[in-house]
Amino acid sequence: MKTKLVFGAVLLLSISYDVLGQEYNRGIIQVFGFDEGASTIKSTDWQIISKTYYSTIESMFHQPVPTGYSREYHLGVRKADNIGGCAIGMDVRFWFTWENKAGHLVQLYRDWGDLTEGNLRWYPIPTVSAQASAAGISNSYWRMDGRLPTGCGNGTQSIIHGLYIQAIDVPTSSYNAQSVSLNTDGVSSKSTYQFGGIEGAFSVNDITGNVGLGIVNREPQTEFEMIGDLLISGSNSNNGGLKVFTGEFGYTAIEKLRINSNEFFTQGFEVRGISGGVFNSSVFAKIDNNGNGFFQGNIESKKVKVSAAPGSFPDYVFAKEYQLKSLPELEAFIRENGHLPNVPTAKEVEANGQDLGLIQQKLLEKIEELTLYTIEQQKLIKQLTERIEKLENTGN
Repeated sequence: MKTKLVFGAVLLLSISYDVLGQEYNRGIIQVFGFDEGASTIKSTDWQIISKTYYSTIESMFHQPVPTGYSREYHLGVRKADNIGGCAIGMDVRFWFTWENKAGHLVQLYRDWGDLTEGNLRWYPIPTVSAQASAAGISNSYWRMDGRLPTGCGNGTQSIIHGLYIQAIDVPTSSYNAQSVSLNTDGVSSKSTYQFGGIEGAFSVNDITGNVGLGIVNREPQTEFEMIGDLLISGSNSNNGGLKVFTGEFGYTAIEKLRINSNEFFTQGFEVRGISGGVFNSSVFAKIDNNGNGFFQGNIESKKVKVSAAPGSFPDYVFAKEYQLKSLPELEAFIRENGHLPNVPTAKEVEANGQDLGLIQQKLLEKIEELTLYTIEQQKLIKQLTERIEKLENTGN
């Protein structure tokens, strides 16, 4: 009867053994997972799984091999697939980084058919020393690579959550020496690493450097892509906030945007239309570095405040020194120019638009001038009325 206890950790010292003296489990060592995240394999080309380089697996287990026993090694792979339509499972291999050569290749079983499911399976492997000898190399520091099988459709991928090495001492009479299945392919490309689980994950693409938050089952498309809400908070001593720079911070960086609880600062921005997911050339809104704004559509507001420079508001019309044109002079100007004095022409407005503050000042200027004309006309009407009344009284 056999009794075994297996614990999931970086280093697991086995406390189990065959009570009949037939087998000793020397423990499990995790060589990938946890702080490195989960590696996403999406290509039939080799991709890096583990980033740490290890010495020989033989040196990882220090317990002496009992007399009459031989030590077997097994590779544990905890993964999930959506490669149900592929003919076979994915491959992993040992890669000797400093020698740029591959070692033993292991073909894995397919596990389920969904990236949120999976399994932990064990595969017999040869010693690293035997692999190095077969590859003709002397530096045996290794890592693990992976690839998808050929013939799989788009969207096929495997998620490697953990890799483990297990050593078991078995009686030499039942020892099955594992031969080296040497892989001769070239260098691997980089991979994508998931953190926090496959759904709602934090992912880093080692190839592009793109980072994703909440990106499920696909690569982040920009240097930073997020699905969901972003909360930025401060403390009693720090308001918190968001700052955006162009150029390398500390060298050529120029601050373009700052948002916090006390201020909103930007060095200009544009809003463009999107057609088929691509920005087109139409600028719908724009604010430049000088605070000038442009809007292609309508603006709706409950209140608009336009500042005025000192002395620019038209109360100057009521000053004694103001030169008010006579009505005949005004009529002559209109006949000659086709617009009121000191007011933009229709062509100027069509070409340059309207300055709301300025046009309001000019309209008020004309209203105040009309008020003065009305007052003068009222005086004239009064005089004429008095003369008429006088003539009527004299006639009686």
